[in-house]
Amino acid sequence: MPRPPAAPVEAERRLRRYPVPPPGPPAVQDVSALLHAPVAGPGQEVLPFQVPGRSSRPALLPAGRRLPVGEPAPRPDATAFARRFLITLLEVLHGRRPAAQLLRWSSVEVQLQTKERTARLRHAGQQTLRRPPRIRTTRSCRLDDRTIEIALVVEVDDRVRAGALRLEARGDSWRVTACELG
Repeated sequence: MPRPPAAPVEAERRLRRYPVPPPGPPAVQDVSALLHAPVAGPGQEVLPFQVPGRSSRPALLPAGRRLPVGEPAPRPDATAFARRFLITLLEVLHGRRPAAQLLRWSSVEVQLQTKERTARLRHAGQQTLRRPPRIRTTRSCRLDDRTIEIALVVEVDDRVRAGALRLEARGDSWRVTACELG
């Protein structure tokens, strides 16, 4: 069967204009700001990038002065943080992720413990994960305002394992200072 002749190259390079899809629900509380947004061109709108209650121009400060400190940023939910950390830790131990991904959220002791455990698993010929780990249950115990201990039950392939993490508040986030896996 003969092939149809190829279209000219210029026709392939010609840009096509498609209408902008309708936007989803607004992500800000004040919908009136979105309704009066400036228009960039025919059929395209530009959303304003302004935080409500703040000036649109950045504050200029003399050298050496700092911006006033307001309320500290709220820390993320400790249980959700522990769930993500444990899944990432298990993926590091089984060779799916690099250990460097845990540096920001763990203490030096936990990092050394992770390196030792990873080396032991590789020496023993541990297989990689067949499917992502799944957290079954979590239980948390708040020791004080800045420290929480969380126990987790996690399903790794066909095994069920237990894990315990101690989280300490560091600024606006959590840091894992102790980790035990069964």
